Amino acid sequence: MVKYFLKFNHINLIAILFGVFILVPFKLKPFLVVFSLVYVLFNYTKTNYKPYLFFLIYYLVVLLTLFYCNNLENGINLLIRLLPFIIMPLFFSVLKKDELTQLKHNFIRIFIYSNFIYSILIWAYLMFIRLTTPLRTLDHLLSYITNEFYGLNDHPIYISCFLGISLIFLLLKEKKNKTDYFILVFLLLTLILLSRKMVLLALFGIILLRIFQTLKNTKQLFFLASLLLFSLLIVLQIPEVSQRFLEIFNFNQIDKTTSTGTRIIIWEIIFDLILNNLFFGISWGDTQNLINSKLVALDLNTLINKNAHNQYLQILLSSGVFGFFIITYFYIQLFIKNYQKNIYFTLTQTLFLIVFLIENFIERQNGIIIFVFITCLFVNKKN
Repeated sequence: MVKYFLKFNHINLIAILFGVFILVPFKLKPFLVVFSLVYVLFNYTKTNYKPYLFFLIYYLVVLLTLFYCNNLENGINLLIRLLPFIIMPLFFSVLKKDELTQLKHNFIRIFIYSNFIYSILIWAYLMFIRLTTPLRTLDHLLSYITNEFYGLNDHPIYISCFLGISLIFLLLKEKKNKTDYFILVFLLLTLILLSRKMVLLALFGIILLRIFQTLKNTKQLFFLASLLLFSLLIVLQIPEVSQRFLEIFNFNQIDKTTSTGTRIIIWEIIFDLILNNLFFGISWGDTQNLINSKLVALDLNTLINKNAHNQYLQILLSSGVFGFFIITYFYIQLFIKNYQKNIYFTLTQTLFLIVFLIENFIERQNGIIIFVFITCLFVNKKN
């Protein structure tokens, strides 16, 4: 066993670095990609990039829109942030199949435990804030996670996505011990605390799917059904959490103070911009400036610098119908080739695709890195 680990010490190091992703401060996360690039430079051999072609196509579509971009600086900054779309697939393409298997095994285990540690830190930190600040609302408490948290700060939607991926790993684990069950429940409670409704809805759906997949396993079936019922009851018992779900069904008025209301306002503006720039879009570098100008014209200055909050609309707005079609076509090809071969791929992609409905997830380094890494990790590699 020792010899086996020593043989793959470089793979174990990478598994650790990406496994503790949630614990790495925001400004240091890009260095994980740099490390991957260094690995490629020292281990480059004949590679098969074809399984990861989607990422190259996505990058090229963004690049091509810069030829009609007015704000080239914004566009170039995005291209720099999107470099993991080139580097990470190249890293996975040089891995041998046994190295990839080793990476998966170690990464999954480390990722689960690092997310569990992060969850413990969240609860401890929020308890401290609650005891030392006069305000008591959940949104106020969560703002400390977003803006402070001793340098580990991140937006709750990204934290929720990381925790959600850990939950998927645990749900798919064939033989769970008592520790696994405890961690699973604890992670779910932390997700409810963070109250990101789309992530929770996605995970409720995944739990339902697992219930149908484990109909013959009475123990698993009972646990999953109890877990789903327990989590739903907890959601209903916390007013600030349940209110976030109920605001979805408030069709009478748009409240720009709520996350749903803000998104609806932004989406209406984006739909108008898309219709006026249907075929080729307005370039990835210009989208935010045009959204801001529309917000100013509508006297919605408090919403300035709010992005599309929808990855699909962002692609349509920035690349037009042609760019959207190209990106969608290559992603569908990626999905079709992998969804039946790896349940890990299917469920993690399902989570990402649902989060894309309410967030520009792959335009911020946290989302970009984890999306590319997780996707490439579970792509079927023949060689």
